[in-house]
Amino acid sequence: MMSQHCKQHSRYEYKRTSPSPVSATVYDVLRPQPPNAHPPTIAILPKQPPRQLTLSVADKLKRIPDPPVCYCGKTAYRSESDLGVMYDCYRMEKNGGKICGFHVHQRAWDNFRERLKRNQDLDEHDPELMICPYFNYTFCVSFLYINDYARRYPKPPTCFCNLQVAISEEHVKEGGRIKKRIAFRCPHHAIDGAKPKCTWSCAAELVYFKPPRHPLHSVELLEHSSSLSLRSREATSKDEEE
Repeated sequence: MMSQHCKQHSRYEYKRTSPSPVSATVYDVLRPQPPNAHPPTIAILPKQPPRQLTLSVADKLKRIPDPPVCYCGKTAYRSESDLGVMYDCYRMEKNGGKICGFHVHQRAWDNFRERLKRNQDLDEHDPELMICPYFNYTFCVSFLYINDYARRYPKPPTCFCNLQVAISEEHVKEGGRIKKRIAFRCPHHAIDGAKPKCTWSCAAELVYFKPPRHPLHSVELLEHSSSLSLRSREATSKDEEE
């Protein structure tokens, strides 16, 4: 039978009914007690924030095949430079058309793969990523990282407003969890009152860029950059003389 103490601290009064085959004692609710009765204590748990979606070591290993595959799903274009062997979008070999933003350094990329094979996770602040902002861009896009290092990419496309799209760090829900990713949007997307503004938005790995005239870190690119710098200095000197 319910004790006197339990009756005093319950919102309801109960009566004992006849035993049933299922239970020897059953209590039926008769009516609520007056408002001054002690209400039951109900614990309300705080709403849990969505968990952040991160890639497992096994998932990361799947994204770093040998030989490297660019975001187009094709074997990446191989070239050599003073920094060693590089891999870029496969369309670089065709020397025409838009390219994806894939760019990795073979030595560091191979080291990352071997680390994952040993079931060791990657370091989003690995010193190798400081050497080249294009490489860091690919690392962050491929493995869902957003670190503090500089990121660079080829000339991006334009949005529906005919403005050059801008890089953006997004947090999107996927399967009840939050996923960090790098994307590109209309440059006015997050600016209140800015016009024109459109809904152009695309994940970074799906964006196609204008290809550079020469492969990154190549001798041709260095010579081209040196030539441009020289012409700029000559033009500045001429203006100063006038």
